Amino acid sequence: MTIDAFKPSAALSVTGASADAAAIVADPNGAPNAYAADPGFFKLPAGRTMGSTSAVATDSRGHIWIAERCGANNCAGSKLDPILEFDANGGFIKAFGAGMLLFPHGLFVDAKDHIWLTDGHSDGTKGAQVFEFDTTGKLLRTLGKAGSPPRAPTPSPNPTPCW
Repeated sequence: MTIDAFKPSAALSVTGASADAAAIVADPNGAPNAYAADPGFFKLPAGRTMGSTSAVATDSRGHIWIAERCGANNCAGSKLDPILEFDANGGFIKAFGAGMLLFPHGLFVDAKDHIWLTDGHSDGTKGAQVFEFDTTGKLLRTLGKAGSPPRAPTPSPNPTPCW
């Protein structure tokens, strides 16, 4: 049997829906939100603010890892650490990565609890790289040349997500 896509009544009769199926579809945004923001959940060190947060991941211990942009929207010239670790209750554990990144973007924690982070912009001296860290903040591996995005046939060759 073939169904002609241009005959909605035939398609609807095969699926068992009525011709007025759109009338019974609920408003997808009408349900109450099951989540509530908790702006005080993460306990930052005194004087530290959270900047643009580009990525969040958890490790095997339930710790929460955040890539944020040094209390602003980028880390250019900042001395703040952009990689933050919190316990499952939002308690600050540590931060690292100061001076390494311009635009922290993608973050992934692998099966070994290694933290992978992409630096999504470049300025000719920094950026356009992927970094692998252990949970102590030790740099294990760097992919790419600092400040030199790979040549690609796309308009945005800088690394963005990682997984």
